[in-house]
Formats: sequence, C-alpha cells, structure tokens
Amino acid sequence: MASHCHPINTRDAAVLALSDAQYVAPLVQTGDFLSSPDTSPRTFFYVFDYQTKDGDYPQRMGSVHGEELPYLFGAPLVDGLGHFPRNYTKSEVALSEAFILYMANFARTG
Repeated sequence: MASHCHPINTRDAAVLALSDAQYVAPLVQTGDFLSSPDTSPRTFFYVFDYQTKDGDYPQRMGSVHGEELPYLFGAPLVDGLGHFPRNYTKSEVALSEAFILYMANFARTG
C-alpha cells in the first residue's frame, strides 16, 4: 500500500482540511470583512505554528489552539508557570522573548 493511501495519512489529511474549514477559513473571512475599505481600523492576525518540545500533543506537527499562551505569558522565562509546567529548551526561551516583544510592539504601534 502506498504511504499516501495509508489510513493514518488519510485521517491526518481530513483533520487538516476540517481544521482549516473550522478555524482558518472563518478567520480569513472575518479578517477580510473587518479590513474592508469602508472600515478605518487595520486588521491583523498571526499564526503560531511552533510545536513545543514537551507539548501535550507530540504526535502532531505544529501547534494546537492556545499552545502559544505559555510563550506569550513568559512561562519559559521563569521555568514554567502554574498551568504551564514544562522543561523548556533554550530555543523556547528565545521564542518566548521574541513573541512577547512582537506582541508588545504590536500593542504599541499596531
């Protein structure tokens, strides 16, 4: 059986397509609506696709909904926080620092 026809690969492709249909498409549609020429505020969104080394879903590529929160709140900088007790790598510490800086700059300047 070819690897692209394996049931696990078929399932993963279906989950990816349904995830896009459930999360990505409405997000893009909302962004398009909110950024129409008739509206004055600018519209932004971001994609966080880093898979945490010791995350809750090691079998998945990329991240799951909300997986950016420990990085936003600086959990890797203090070696974990209440709900985010992990052993973070040096690269995850750097990612958290960069993510916090990006969000602070966004809040300051848009």
